[in-house]
Amino acid sequence: MERQYSRIVLGKDRVDGDDNPLLEPGEGNEHGTHVLGIIAAEQDNGIGIDGINDDAPLWVGRAIGSGKWAESLVEFVDAARDSGQPNAVINLSLDLTQINPDGSVTTRYEFTPLEMAALEYARQNNVLVVTAAGNDGGVMSALGQASQQFDNIITVGAAEQIDGETSAWKGFDRAAYSSYGNGLDIVADGGTLENPVMSTVGDGVGAMDGTSVATAKVTGAVSQVWAANPELSYRQVIDLLKSTATDLKTANADLETGSGLLNMVAAVLLAKATKPEEAVAQDLQFISLTWSGEGLVTPIERAADPTSSITGTHQSDGNPEQPITLQSFLNIFGAYSSPNWLSFLRNTFDKFYSPQSQKPTNGKNQLIFYDRESGDNEFYQVNNGSMTLTRRGSGWRKTWDLIIPGDFDGDGKTNLLFYDRESGDYEFYQVNNGSMTLTRRGSGWRKTWDLIIPGDFDGDGKTNLLFYDRESGDYEFYQVNNGSMTLTRRGSGWRKTWDLIIPGDFDGDGKTNLLFYDRESGDYEFYRVNNNKPMTPIRKGSGWRKTWDLIIPGDFDGDGKTNLLFYDRESGDYEFYQVNSNKPMTPTLRGSGWRKTWDLIIPDAPEVKPVDESSNYLQELTSWTDWQWEDSINSASDLNDIKNNQNSDIGKLYRDLSNDLFGQYFPPSGAYISDDYKNATGLNSYHGAIDIGGSINNHPVKSLVNGTVVLSTYHFGTLTILGEDGRYYIYKHLSSRSFTQGQMVTKGQVVGRVGGVGANGIPQFFPHLHFEVSKPPYTYGAAHSPSVLHSKAEIRQRNYNPVKAYWELRRR
Repeated sequence: MERQYSRIVLGKDRVDGDDNPLLEPGEGNEHGTHVLGIIAAEQDNGIGIDGINDDAPLWVGRAIGSGKWAESLVEFVDAARDSGQPNAVINLSLDLTQINPDGSVTTRYEFTPLEMAALEYARQNNVLVVTAAGNDGGVMSALGQASQQFDNIITVGAAEQIDGETSAWKGFDRAAYSSYGNGLDIVADGGTLENPVMSTVGDGVGAMDGTSVATAKVTGAVSQVWAANPELSYRQVIDLLKSTATDLKTANADLETGSGLLNMVAAVLLAKATKPEEAVAQDLQFISLTWSGEGLVTPIERAADPTSSITGTHQSDGNPEQPITLQSFLNIFGAYSSPNWLSFLRNTFDKFYSPQSQKPTNGKNQLIFYDRESGDNEFYQVNNGSMTLTRRGSGWRKTWDLIIPGDFDGDGKTNLLFYDRESGDYEFYQVNNGSMTLTRRGSGWRKTWDLIIPGDFDGDGKTNLLFYDRESGDYEFYQVNNGSMTLTRRGSGWRKTWDLIIPGDFDGDGKTNLLFYDRESGDYEFYRVNNNKPMTPIRKGSGWRKTWDLIIPGDFDGDGKTNLLFYDRESGDYEFYQVNSNKPMTPTLRGSGWRKTWDLIIPDAPEVKPVDESSNYLQELTSWTDWQWEDSINSASDLNDIKNNQNSDIGKLYRDLSNDLFGQYFPPSGAYISDDYKNATGLNSYHGAIDIGGSINNHPVKSLVNGTVVLSTYHFGTLTILGEDGRYYIYKHLSSRSFTQGQMVTKGQVVGRVGGVGANGIPQFFPHLHFEVSKPPYTYGAAHSPSVLHSKAEIRQRNYNPVKAYWELRRR
């Protein structure tokens, strides 16, 4: 065997606990050597093995069997940062398993906190991760399914050649041993026992088959795509590999072969003609500090070849019940440390777990619409773009030029400030469910203020005010305390063409930034406000639509970040956008037909209880037949339609269901009465529920009804509530349950946390919520054991369609 060891940087050996991952001849099982040869063995070496990219610089670490693959991943990310290379890809030809209390080893469907953090660390540093689907021939482990949560992961299954005399799309199929399911992106030839793939072993050549082999081929292809165009983002590289893959089986992507068979030549050619996308900062994803297997099983990993075995141990990930301090938080993530890793962990702590990050929120935003000419006003509740009228009225003073929301008295509630520019009058009001109490009024304010912008500009948790005079370019910052205002900074010289100045936490750091918009030119600029000191420009550009009359900030999707609503008064058009850390925005909803006389739309308005319009809730669905209801959620294609068309009737309904269960939107991940479930599991049964997934692990889930808990068991993490309507609402795979049998539950109470718990309380599935609604009489085994749900008719007899049941619940 010939390889250029000078190209290899050596990482740690976490199996033997030393600094040299290389093994002596005859030591180990040659798995890593075989994988490395596929990727990078020297070409034309005289032994018949040509690596895919023999120019690539390499890093090698050893972890399989140690339980510490995540630490090795962090080490590689650090090495990639220090290398000076423009791009980095890591090959994870491994599968996640767990050692159960009885000593048996099974596939693991949940990450530990350290594993989640390591993958997010790779994502934050733009490291592309190539993972193996595994060789169980069943549903993939958590790592295989993780590409649904981490956009820097591409999951690879194995294909085998079944007919060498025909084209690839007819001649290849999923290898029988290759695991599959949601999250599978692509397949590559992994060989078979009868026809294995040859590569380097020891000082010679050896044979192997498995998804490890397929994963190595895709890793090599990634390096060649980047060699062809180093400026591409990892997202573009993944998209290129998937879009050029040769489709197998049925048309389009499927659960068994993903986007199809790797076609590296086509991907490299397309890469050369692809324009690199603009760099986008990564929003930090939530990392749970617990997992449902803590103290019950030993998390481990194994090589993704069909003959691998498992050994090793793993230390506990900490006690989540203790108060979270920075030090206790860091202790959860093991002994490995580097300045960059510690900085990443501190940022995670600051964003999600520090006392300052624990601000109460109902995950919703209120808007007030005000028509100056008529004095009409309407209060709306906004959930991910869907708006619910909560109160309307008329008779407000018709001379208000500005209405500004803010917590002006420090009680944690939103008040309103009204300003009349012509007279200089102002009034502060305290709002309680639509009833407004005057707290302070006055006159004599400067009459040339064009804009008054609220925001926490000094980081004290209270609302300040920024005043702007467009004609002169003057500005003044004020601190507000129960209506009394203190000047903190004034100046002049600001650009005089700004039509709108919009406050918001656009970068997710908990502080107010500012967005400036010039309607005539379409120019815009984002600025960071530094405690009322000179502002720091973050991003500027031009080309925005020039007809927007109002741009309104708010957390419209309940993720804790500021989004934007654009409104064109003349046309009635509106558009909701997600702001991505001051990088290009993502449209989430657009439409037209809004009333054209609104002068002001006020965000962060005081919460008002909704008017009772339950009987009219999604009235359009009253004409649906049972077949239409079932056909709307019984396939992966249906679920994609729901995710991609959230403004459709069924899309709105599902969005409201998710918001009522979690306080925010999570995508559907498993269909009701679906052939997909039967085909994916290999069981002769159908799915009597809808699954909800995404970045959902350990997220609180709420009761939809008032009722009584009739079952609370660790078996499949199940909690069942008998609602006042006589139906049984079933939550499964919970990592923890907040109620025991016989306890009363109130609608909106947290009943547990989402996990991946399976039989006997053992983590078995990728974290998701199985939501089911059952008819009486309720029998746990009959309603939940998949082995007895052999027919769709049997499910219809025992269960309600869960989405329709929710719709009926909302209309009562």
